[in-house]
Amino acid sequence: MSENFYFAYGSNLDTSQMEKRIGKCIMLERAHVDGYKLVFNVKSDNWGGCTANLKKTDWSSDKVYGFLYLINKKQLKELTTKYERIEPTSISVRLESGLEQKNVQAYIWPKEEPSHEPPEAYRNAIIRGLTQHGYAQDIIEKVKKEFSQP
Repeated sequence: MSENFYFAYGSNLDTSQMEKRIGKCIMLERAHVDGYKLVFNVKSDNWGGCTANLKKTDWSSDKVYGFLYLINKKQLKELTTKYERIEPTSISVRLESGLEQKNVQAYIWPKEEPSHEPPEAYRNAIIRGLTQHGYAQDIIEKVKKEFSQP
């Protein structure tokens, strides 16, 4: 089976959620995408509110922090059809271990709707995931601020 690099930036940061959704996968490293902003404009009945999305800004100072998983084709299909319900998009992320950039798969909804504060359980999943992946407290605080940004 071919393998895919998958960039998680929402609730899929939570390793226990990922394992429940697609089984064991290889966890690689922290990464971020430049020129995007984290917004919450994807309505989810499952979460009872709006969930994360990437909004392109083209400002290099805008960053969305996440984590890179290595998953197989079957696992990517499972995420796509059962949970995300859109096809993944290829984007370039910067690996935290250095200056290397890598083309990866991520789910980006073509939504132009305003951002809303996400449900508490969803926020907690993101924070739990960032913590599990060893993000520093200052980065976690930056992400928390995104929860209430319009």
